[in-house]
Amino acid sequence: MPYTDHIPKLCRHRASGKAYVTLQGRQVYLGAWGSPGAREAYNRLVAEWLSAGRVMLPAQSRSGGGGITILELCAAFLPHVLQYYRHPDGTPTGESDGYKYAMRFLKNLYGQMPADEFGPQQLMAVRHKMIEAGLVRRTCNSYSRRIRRMFRWGVQQGLLRMDQYHGLCAVDGLRSGRSAAKDNDPVKPVPVEHVEQILPFLSRQVAAMVQLQLLTGARPGELCIMRACDINMTGDLWEYAPAMHKTAYRNKSRVIILGPKAMTIVRGFLGMEPKAYLFDPRQAEQERLAAKHAQRKTPLHYGNRPGTNRRKNPKRPPGERYDVASYRRAIQRGCQKAGIPSWHPHQLRHTRATELRRKFGLETARTVLGHSNLDITEIYAQQDMEKARQAMLQVG
Repeated sequence: MPYTDHIPKLCRHRASGKAYVTLQGRQVYLGAWGSPGAREAYNRLVAEWLSAGRVMLPAQSRSGGGGITILELCAAFLPHVLQYYRHPDGTPTGESDGYKYAMRFLKNLYGQMPADEFGPQQLMAVRHKMIEAGLVRRTCNSYSRRIRRMFRWGVQQGLLRMDQYHGLCAVDGLRSGRSAAKDNDPVKPVPVEHVEQILPFLSRQVAAMVQLQLLTGARPGELCIMRACDINMTGDLWEYAPAMHKTAYRNKSRVIILGPKAMTIVRGFLGMEPKAYLFDPRQAEQERLAAKHAQRKTPLHYGNRPGTNRRKNPKRPPGERYDVASYRRAIQRGCQKAGIPSWHPHQLRHTRATELRRKFGLETARTVLGHSNLDITEIYAQQDMEKARQAMLQVG
């Protein structure tokens, strides 16, 4: 039986004759060994521990009066977040980072306050701190919703009063143009010329990801986890089904069609291991060092030989695949070297969406992008104004 499925047993403390159970390194005594009360207390405690995601919740009340503090509530809630918001392979999703950032503002302002004293006024004060920190309106609203969800979880676990969560729900979200929070600029397509200008300054792997994303309109994370075993290579067009994607938790399927140009790019990275990630940062680093060595002008019998001054245990060694953050940083460095305005990989998706809408219509763009409804595609596909101009030239 795996350790994660292990349920602690009811044990006997020989010195005192009491029954106890050990949860998260803490011994909890439950009464006299062999008594019905001890067995009932054990069953109740283990059931609550399992329902809370194998987390020992803080006591609901203390002998000195007052409930748990905000810090204790955050500490109890975070393991639930890490267990609930995760991919099928067990890795945490980006939602867990969002909760950590939201908790940071909450703990800095009200960490020692009893959680049952936190109300609407305190939530608005935390949100004001977010605005002062320069967060945009949508981020402030999303962090506030996460804080409310944490208090709702506290109500579910019996740590807080039910009316406290309802009070926090009374705080309206920030409206555009009606608060001090600034609005983030809408994401616009990146010009194809800017994409072509940075390709010489990117590694072979990142350049392939940029070209592939521009062709397919895939999400950045979907390209980072691309493997040969996830690609159906039969037929005139290949079909790539990512092992993880944005709507997988809703049981939605995601298939990315690879056309002839995309197939040519992928063929250059197919190796012997089908489960290996196609775009490997370790291989990119080896190629970078090899190119650097090929350009060396100092003779080998002078100075350091290749590899003699490398760190054996670097703090940030290359991983087996890129993540969205490292992919974005590589593009931003390429923009700086090319001397063009910085852009991020998600703009490539907007570029493809706009072109698909212009040539094939909104429904085709929705299918290619993997959206559930057309409203989301409207956000991605910038309106093509050329047809409107041609119409007004005739009737206006």
